[in-house]
This record gives sequence, C-alpha cells and structure tokens, in this order.
Amino acid sequence: GLWAGNHMSSTKKRICDAVAQVKAKLLNLINYQYPVKGGAKAAKVNAVLVCLVNEGYGHCVGLLDNMEPLYKTLTQGGMSDKEAWRRVKLFVKGVFDSIHQVRGMSSEGTPDMMLWACMQAHQVANEYHLQKWINHPNVSSILALSALEHEGDAVAALEAGIKELFSKLKSSEDRTGRLA
Repeated sequence: GLWAGNHMSSTKKRICDAVAQVKAKLLNLINYQYPVKGGAKAAKVNAVLVCLVNEGYGHCVGLLDNMEPLYKTLTQGGMSDKEAWRRVKLFVKGVFDSIHQVRGMSSEGTPDMMLWACMQAHQVANEYHLQKWINHPNVSSILALSALEHEGDAVAALEAGIKELFSKLKSSEDRTGRLA
C-alpha cells in the first residue's frame, strides 16, 4: 500500500528520511552551540541534548514502524482499509496526547522545567516502546473497542439480513396463500 509501498518510494520511508534529516540538523546545532571541547558545562549539556535527540528519533521511528502492524491486525480482524487507518490515526493521536499531557506542562516555564517535561515525555514514549507500541494498554483498548464495534456492526448487518429474509418469506406466503 501507500504506507509501506516499495522500500524506496513509500510514505513511511519519506517520513523516516525527513525525521533523520531533522535529527542530523539538531545534532549539528547542539554540537555547534555546546561543543564537547567547550568546557565541562558545555560537554554535559551536549551529552544530555544528544541523548534526548537520539532517543526521540528512536521513539519516532518505533512509532512509524508499528503503524503498519496495527493496521494489519485490524484488517485481518475484518475491518475495512479505511476504518483500519482511521483506528491507526486514533492510536497515533492517543500517543501524542499522552506525550502532550506531560510535555505541555512546560510551555511557559523555565528552561529547567522544559528539560524536565521533555524527559517526562521521553518516559511516556519509552513506556510505549518497551511494550512494543501495539501492546501498550492504550492500544489494547483501541483494539478491544474496534473489535466490539466491528462485531456490533456485523450483528446489526446480520439482523437486517434476517429481517429482510422474513419480509420476503412473509411476502411469498401472502402471495402463495392468495393463489391457493
């Protein structure tokens, strides 16, 4: 599909490449602003920021890598392509909402508060990563809800089909009764 495509032209590949470029630019900026040979304080700041950028990159790629397995799980369960991608979108939004809950606290704070909130956001992302993203409880709840909704839709469709058959049977009995 469009997401995975062939390796060289997929949407996922283009996003991963763009994220890698941002990572490289951030690392260059960090190394320029806080050179390792710029003294002990600059070296410490450099180490922390480089660690955060590398970890953030790993989390981003992990999220991207797990979107397709979630999509496949949903479609293999009988969900349409469109509905499965809608659920994947909800999953991604849920991840970002979880991160924003802790990261957003620093929007008007001091640099120390911003760094602390950034580390908290990394902790949230790491919780998803440690549970292989699609095994995280937030994702499990999406899958359970999806299964219930899908089953509910199937039951509703079955009930509608049964009603239609009964209606045809009744109509047929009425015609047969009038002919006899």
